[in-house]
Amino acid sequence: MLQITIEQGAAGPEARSVRPRILNATSGSAASTAATAAAAVIANERDAELVVVHVCAPTVVRVGRLAATIVHNQRLGDPHANPVLRVARQVAWANGAFARLILISGDPVSAILWVAETLAVELIVIGARPSRVPTVLSGPTRYRIRRDASCPVRVVPLVGGPQPEALPRTVRAT
Repeated sequence: MLQITIEQGAAGPEARSVRPRILNATSGSAASTAATAAAAVIANERDAELVVVHVCAPTVVRVGRLAATIVHNQRLGDPHANPVLRVARQVAWANGAFARLILISGDPVSAILWVAETLAVELIVIGARPSRVPTVLSGPTRYRIRRDASCPVRVVPLVGGPQPEALPRTVRAT
């Protein structure tokens, strides 16, 4: 007869530590690739699980001809077959982290926040390309994620990438 004993700490089984999770939302752009690299470095430093999510176009359901449309979030097929997630996984691996991939369809903001809340992530990492206009106008998705997230959001700016061209000056006619 085999006897197994499990040693518990002073606090009991409730005190078991759970590995923290970091969520990276990627779209395949240069800014989101830089954010994936930064998220991989952070996950490697914190010994955290890296979760990379890519949101595709939503499935729109219409009940009747004049009825309102309903956006339906759903997990899609094999995330390893998606080219955006394939590149993100390679970038994460090159920066020292193994990435868990999630492919989902729906509204980007609600899908990212839903995944973050479902997985109880500690940090959301997203990319940002440089812009001269306010964040509300240039990156409404980024702005809404930062505003509505229940955890900290780190925005990684694209450095050394394509910079926006100078705005044309208007000359007043005299």
